[in-house]
Amino acid sequence: MEVVLNASGLRKFRSLLLIHLFAVNAAADCLTPPTTQHDTDLSEKSRMVDDYREGVQLQLECISGYVRKSGTGNTTCNSGNWTKSDLICTRKDCGPPHDQPHMKFNLSQGTLFGDAVQVLCDKGYLLSGVTFKQCLSFGWFGKAKCFAVVCKTPPEVANASSSWSGPKNPKYGETIQYSCKEGYTLFGNSSITCDENGGYTPGPPECKETTSTVTIAISTSHRNKLATTQIASTVSPSQEAASGSSKETATSSLSSFQAVVCKTPPEVANASSSWSGPKNPKYGETIQYSCKEGYTLFGNSSITCDENGGYTPGPPECKVCQYHSPLHVLDVPGINANKEGVSVPVIISLTAVFLVIIIVIGFLYMLHQKKKGNHAVQVV
Repeated sequence: MEVVLNASGLRKFRSLLLIHLFAVNAAADCLTPPTTQHDTDLSEKSRMVDDYREGVQLQLECISGYVRKSGTGNTTCNSGNWTKSDLICTRKDCGPPHDQPHMKFNLSQGTLFGDAVQVLCDKGYLLSGVTFKQCLSFGWFGKAKCFAVVCKTPPEVANASSSWSGPKNPKYGETIQYSCKEGYTLFGNSSITCDENGGYTPGPPECKETTSTVTIAISTSHRNKLATTQIASTVSPSQEAASGSSKETATSSLSSFQAVVCKTPPEVANASSSWSGPKNPKYGETIQYSCKEGYTLFGNSSITCDENGGYTPGPPECKVCQYHSPLHVLDVPGINANKEGVSVPVIISLTAVFLVIIIVIGFLYMLHQKKKGNHAVQVV
């Protein structure tokens, strides 16, 4: 009986020993793959391993958008746990975006993985594409380009030619040159430049008809300054010899003068003017206005071209008349019978009063005559 019990106990002891040894071996293996940080992951080769026994070594690497700063990235299963990896990863630095013509970037938000920079264009250029570029794992993402502002068609200047021939309109910074035709003088700037707003700076010039050239002759004998205004005036050597004294003759481009030319005279409704065109009046010239029949002129009957290219004083007005000839009415207190412009209601009122007075006088006269007749009958 004791032998049987001893044999049974031995079998139990062996079973317990095997279970213990199995448990010890099982505890030495790692049950799951190692836990990774937000910036690390198992390498592709390590992800293929599915047996995490004691001593197995796996490789960690930086995820997309991050780069290795230091460490090997190795981790080993040791007594059921993974050793801590020494791998340190940092965000990729894309660096400043590549330079492009007339483009710049606001780098205040940084140039690391995930950061975005603002795209800006130089003055006179317009942005086409994205307004922000973002740093991704492969570099900067987003396409943009800066195009020059295209100005509208250059203004035409009367009696002038320009350097622009078309068909494409000028771009920002391009300059248009103007030159006046023969017989005309340029006033203002001879060139205009396409600006950042699509217009031109400064404004276009004007070409006005050249009227005279001043020739200044200085006598060396008497030092008298003689100035004469002529058209294309010149002094020939024979004329100088005939003058009997040596003269210094100077003709300067600065001696060209032109009277101010005013704009077209204003039209006055129901009136005619003394101006018939086609040339506009010049400084000092006067325009006379006269109203058509049936209209009365209010204001000044004439205006004069002034030094500013306008007219002084302002133009008159022609208004419809209330009558065609002066009216003569009774001399009633408060109304001047000889004053023109008496209104129709006043005339009608005065006429009615006059008729009433006549009727009353006639009625009184008839009544008086009737009483006189009755008195004569009684006497008889």
